[in-house]
Amino acid sequence: METLGALAPSAFALGLFLIVTTFFSKTSGRGRLLVILLLVALIARYLYWRITGLVANGESFGSFAHMVLALELLIFTEALVTFWTVARRSDRSLEADRSEAWVAATPLHRLPKVDVFIPTYNEGAEVLERTVVAAKALDYPRFHVYVLDDGRREWVRELCAAHGATWITRPDNAHAKAGNVNHALQVTDGDLIALFDADFCPKPQLLRRTVGFFAEDDRIGIVQLPQTFFNPDPIQLNLGVARVWPDDQRVFFEQIMPARDARDVAFCCGSNAVLRRDRLMAIGGIPTDSVTEDILTTLVQLRRGWITRYLNEPLALGLCPESLDAFLVQRRRWCRGNLQLLFCRQGPLGAPGLSLAQRIAFLPLYWGFGLPTRVFLSLLPAAFLWFGLTPIPGAGAFEIMAYLLPVVLLALLASNWLMPGSYMPIVSAAHHFYLGLRLLPTVFATMLRPFGEPFRVTPKGRLTEAGSDGFAIVAALAIAGFNLGGIVLQLDADRVRLGDPAMADLAVYWALCNVFTMLVVFTLAIERPRLRGEERFPVDLPAELVVFDRPAPVRITNLSRHGARLEAALPWLERGTLLHLRPLDAAAGESSFLVETCHEDAAGIGVRLVQRNVDAERWLLQTLGRLNAGSPDQSRRHGRLGVSLPATLAPIRARLQTRARDLSISGIRLVTGEPFPLSRGARVAVRLPGCPVFDASVASAGSRGTGIVFDRLQPESRESLIRLLFGRDVAPPRIGPIRSVKVLYALARRLWGPVTA
Repeated sequence: METLGALAPSAFALGLFLIVTTFFSKTSGRGRLLVILLLVALIARYLYWRITGLVANGESFGSFAHMVLALELLIFTEALVTFWTVARRSDRSLEADRSEAWVAATPLHRLPKVDVFIPTYNEGAEVLERTVVAAKALDYPRFHVYVLDDGRREWVRELCAAHGATWITRPDNAHAKAGNVNHALQVTDGDLIALFDADFCPKPQLLRRTVGFFAEDDRIGIVQLPQTFFNPDPIQLNLGVARVWPDDQRVFFEQIMPARDARDVAFCCGSNAVLRRDRLMAIGGIPTDSVTEDILTTLVQLRRGWITRYLNEPLALGLCPESLDAFLVQRRRWCRGNLQLLFCRQGPLGAPGLSLAQRIAFLPLYWGFGLPTRVFLSLLPAAFLWFGLTPIPGAGAFEIMAYLLPVVLLALLASNWLMPGSYMPIVSAAHHFYLGLRLLPTVFATMLRPFGEPFRVTPKGRLTEAGSDGFAIVAALAIAGFNLGGIVLQLDADRVRLGDPAMADLAVYWALCNVFTMLVVFTLAIERPRLRGEERFPVDLPAELVVFDRPAPVRITNLSRHGARLEAALPWLERGTLLHLRPLDAAAGESSFLVETCHEDAAGIGVRLVQRNVDAERWLLQTLGRLNAGSPDQSRRHGRLGVSLPATLAPIRARLQTRARDLSISGIRLVTGEPFPLSRGARVAVRLPGCPVFDASVASAGSRGTGIVFDRLQPESRESLIRLLFGRDVAPPRIGPIRSVKVLYALARRLWGPVTA
């Protein structure tokens, strides 16, 4: 009976929650406010009981119980500010529709000129090329692409020249990214600046859907877009939940930022942003006082009355950190930069010009308080079981169930109703514990010496080095052992030693939850290899698969940059027949050509070189250069040179109409309507809409389709694939409603063999 009485407040709170959520939708401002007020009332009830209990028990200030209460107050403060923020939310899609209409209706000379800035420092060619090609494909009549290269690399200059972008460098790297952008502002003249990190690829419609915002509302200084990623982050990958659990930025960009926008406290996030030049120049450019210069830019502009507007549409795709080390480099910079704002004159506690609500909205509560407290809370049940340290003196288990359980229950329900997918027990706890553990030194170091660390670029692409997080593994095992030891001690000890036996049982249950959480942290900290060099995108595109027969020996009798004549004993071939040609001389390496028949006579088969891989292009140039002393046949349009080189020629075995199910710059998976026998290594060609034919080979064949690996592609072929991937609405689908069963099942599979999975 006592148990039922202790559960009654939770049942009452649950009932009120169900009533509110039944009669109000998630988008209803009144419904959201009622849920938050209910949670505030429960927190106030708990804190009143908690504080009066401490006073009644005569606990001296600074005791263990006071320390726990202080941690609770920090957690509740951060939670209440978050819930206050998400009480309202905005949707700017209608404004984006009006922006598109405005751009379409406005004469060319009246449209604002846009300078597209791509700052780069040490990103590899495979990362930067995607962004440059995608930026050049923007569907807007007045823009120019600038690559701001702080690495001063010659290959970047050549890349820019090849794609029609402008290469900008400076003599030093002062103030890192902020200084790089400020330098570019001095040598360009566009009305607007579209800013993209070197790994973010904009979609063609991005400028059309954002430029009109500035014409409609003169208060807008920045339009920010979400950062959407086409690869799983290390936590998703290491836990094996990438298909069922979103990356850790989804809640921020899909729930928090639309809510901040409704209160005019959205902020610039450094990439996927369009900025008004005159507003930037009026504040002296991008501020350089913090390593999170993007947030500081918003704060400085906010003091002038210029807001940042947020459009929640995934109009650019980027590469999230690919290893735990890169992930932590990025999160430490964000943590340090947010805490630095407390010490900046233009920060939330600094110069006048901000309202109280705006100052509160920009306090770094999550980084400074929310994450670190998770680490200390994981030690509480074990401290009670080992040493009898009571976090709530004088309270029994049933009192805790009556006062604390309703708060915990409603906080979980409210979080997932107001911000779907924001929290799942164990999984979310492990994620937050891991971040808190690894960022705790950064928090202390920044509070003691705010400006003691330089800007560090997040490693991306080939610069990423994978490796397990040994510190987190040891810490997780130690805390799990501490909790397990307390459980074992409790099972063997006299239960009276800890006072209320029911209180001891609660501590045991909490300690067990901590053990499972530490097991997830342990798994999370073990780096899983990324098996593909390029991420594949789910697609549904028509494709033609050309399968070649066994190769037959031929000789190449003359050769040019665009064609050849072959001496071959083959049946008559129709004009336009596709063939696979492979030179066999020692210098050819992995050279491979797709050729198309032009004519056939007694002298042989005339073919046109339709496609070639990188090795073939190099071999062709070397061979023609070596033979250039010969006498070219001037009757040929491209001046063919007489040669006699061994080669193999494979005719078509079959043409199959297929569907592409996933696609990357390095390969494709095709599904055929009818089974067709294909062996590993078989030579094939693939035709995709709007792309040249690709020379390729079979990597795998099974029930899920045929895996095809492209040969090393020429730049124009890579560019066509990049445009296909990032220039259309081909993107990883958003993960739907979070299903706890699916997440826990995926996690259980991973936990079954965390080291070998």
